[in-house]
Amino acid sequence: MISDLRRETADEEIWKAKILLEMQRLNISFQFWHEKNTNNLLYTSLMGPDKLKILKGFDLFAVFQSITRAIQICALWDQFNELYHLMQDKKTTGEFFRYKAKSWLDAFTAPSTGHPNRSNFVRGYNNRILFV
Repeated sequence: MISDLRRETADEEIWKAKILLEMQRLNISFQFWHEKNTNNLLYTSLMGPDKLKILKGFDLFAVFQSITRAIQICALWDQFNELYHLMQDKKTTGEFFRYKAKSWLDAFTAPSTGHPNRSNFVRGYNNRILFV
């Protein structure tokens, strides 16, 4: 997600502020910082309950300018959240879980389509999702 935001908004301070506002709204302690003597951006690692809050309540539309990208990532997060709940449900069969997990994995590893310089371009996820 961060790589998408960097590509979408050149000013790092703008998208960092948007993420921090969302984290504050969700009552999650979160920070960005630069690694000493480098330009590497680091951020708070989220655990258990905070990750679930992100999956359920983080408003990607408040952070992304691209509605299409926000919709894509929301769908991926919703499917991941569903997998999490299916794992906890004793009625979930292995076959059903495998089917849902494969569907999620296919969406997550979907390649980009179209030409990068044309309006029909749809960026694949390429394993760059923050917070999950």
